[in-house]
Formats: sequence, C-alpha cells, structure tokens
Amino acid sequence: MPLEANVDIDGDGDIDPGAMEIWAVDFIIDQYDDDCSGPISYSINRVGETPNRDSTGIVFTCDDGSEVEVEIYVWDNADNPYQEQPEWNCRRPQLRPMSHLYSFEHE
Repeated sequence: MPLEANVDIDGDGDIDPGAMEIWAVDFIIDQYDDDCSGPISYSINRVGETPNRDSTGIVFTCDDGSEVEVEIYVWDNADNPYQEQPEWNCRRPQLRPMSHLYSFEHE
C-alpha cells in the first residue's frame, strides 16, 4: 500500500515508501469448531517472536525483504494457544503453531 510522505509505519525510525498489512485470518481456510474453552481467536507473528493473542495483524515494509516466515496461532477463551493436547487437557498451553512462508514482490 502506498504511504503518505515521511511515514514510519513500522516504528523503526526509517521512513517507509510502502507497506503491506496481512491478518491472521487471511490464512484460515476452515475454522476450528471443537474449541476447549469458549470462542477462539487467531494471532500472527514473525517466527522467533513471542506469540501474543492480541497480535491479529502484521505490517511488512521494504526492510523485510521478499520472504518472511510467520506463525499463526489459534487461541481459546482460557488464553491457551491451540494444539491438539493429550486427553484434551485444555489448561496446558501448547506453543506449536502453523507456520507459513510469506513471499511478496516490491514494485
């Protein structure tokens, strides 16, 4: 997306000529129905960053290069990131997300 002049959209101190936003729900094909504790939500982060339930979208700039690996988490109402768990014990978080390599071209 084009940006207004002199905008630092990612907060790194550099002016960004362009940026792209993606959302965790962009990667969801089928929503998980058998949740453990109430409604579910999705989050997204770069690989290596700490997962955060409130991180539902991410901004990429030209500084990110052409490929960025992201992780998608599914969270239940008890703040557990979803992963199939032994005996369906939903009180123990499992931090193994779906990961996806996101590629884009700069114009």
